[in-house]
Amino acid sequence: MSLVIQKKIFYILLVVTLLISFKLIRISPIPGMSLLWNLHIFIFITIAMISLMHIHKFLKNLLDKLILFFLCLLTVFVLIRDFEGLQLNIIYFVLPVFFYYFFRNFSIKYEDIFKIFFVLSYVLIILFFLDFFSNNVLNLGIFDYSTFHEVSSSMGRIVADMADYKVHPFFGEKWLRVGGVSFAPQPSAVIYASFAGFHYIIYETYKTRKHLWIFFIYLFILFLYNSGTSIIVLLLLLVLSRRNKALNISVLILFFPLLFILTSIQYGGVGMALDTIELMWNGIYEIYLINAFTLNEFFYKSLVIGTGLNVDDNPISLLFEIDFIDILFQIGFINSIILILILYQARKYFFSLEKDGINLIPLYYLMLGIILGSIHYQSIFRYPNGIILFGIIGIISKIHIDNKKRKVILNG
Repeated sequence: MSLVIQKKIFYILLVVTLLISFKLIRISPIPGMSLLWNLHIFIFITIAMISLMHIHKFLKNLLDKLILFFLCLLTVFVLIRDFEGLQLNIIYFVLPVFFYYFFRNFSIKYEDIFKIFFVLSYVLIILFFLDFFSNNVLNLGIFDYSTFHEVSSSMGRIVADMADYKVHPFFGEKWLRVGGVSFAPQPSAVIYASFAGFHYIIYETYKTRKHLWIFFIYLFILFLYNSGTSIIVLLLLLVLSRRNKALNISVLILFFPLLFILTSIQYGGVGMALDTIELMWNGIYEIYLINAFTLNEFFYKSLVIGTGLNVDDNPISLLFEIDFIDILFQIGFINSIILILILYQARKYFFSLEKDGINLIPLYYLMLGIILGSIHYQSIFRYPNGIILFGIIGIISKIHIDNKKRKVILNG
């Protein structure tokens, strides 16, 4: 596949690459970067305002209507909760959804769409190796995590030191699990796992060795990341991409034994894996089950309208390590159902287009990887995971509309 990029695609790529990379680039020692600390938020707001001005143009299919309903309800639930966390919750939950419109607005050939994601993939690889080796091997400090603590604290935010040093199960050394583009090891590793699946499925489809080699580079990155979540996501993507019902059912049956084995390897033994499972069960029992059976008012209110990021002094915290459950309480049951409908409708469009000879299935599995990443820690609404996810949904919505028009012309 040629990587000759048209001017329009180049500008889209420039904006997207900047946004995907910016969370990490802003901790580089570039003079004046601290002045641009919240640049990405202003770009989000700009995209949101432009989208709202032209919202009447984006009601062409069911996905358009679901996205608009989701945005309206998300916003209403954010506004009727406490105002203390209003700004943070709008930035975190509402603004990323507008990237649906960013890509929905462009007429892009599906070959050009792949070009955008190829370039993004190369950028992600370069960023990881600069980040990892400069912090763990060369001590260059190209991306200095203490800068994040310093600048964010000066803005009045309470933040962690971002010092996630962990013993690698194979090397036996403590390495910094770099925050990466999502500024947290687990969701960043999920993006890399999703792109690994993306390249492998392209290799399987077109038998281009270049994508097989890129897949192996991503495997090496995941090995260095030492993130169990990302390995689970990649394995699930590779299995699901076979589209074999018997294999999928077998994986579902063997999922927990495989998870136990993986946890044993990562944490250094069966005892630690058992302790982890006990910790998880105790968390679910104390946070969710007890509050459900004691008819806790805050619990049920949160289940209906959500807690947002739960930043105020709530009587209980409904956040745990399984983000699928966290999302349910953060955005509420109704919004969670709408989000599931959005993802289901996007899936239908992917496979409908495939039947018409438009193969965007590698993007489907890239989207699916980001969703599966919420097995453990945040992925769906984490920046930049969320803008990739809703951007892909916007792409498939636009291509589906264009394909329907093409079929009407051909049949007319």
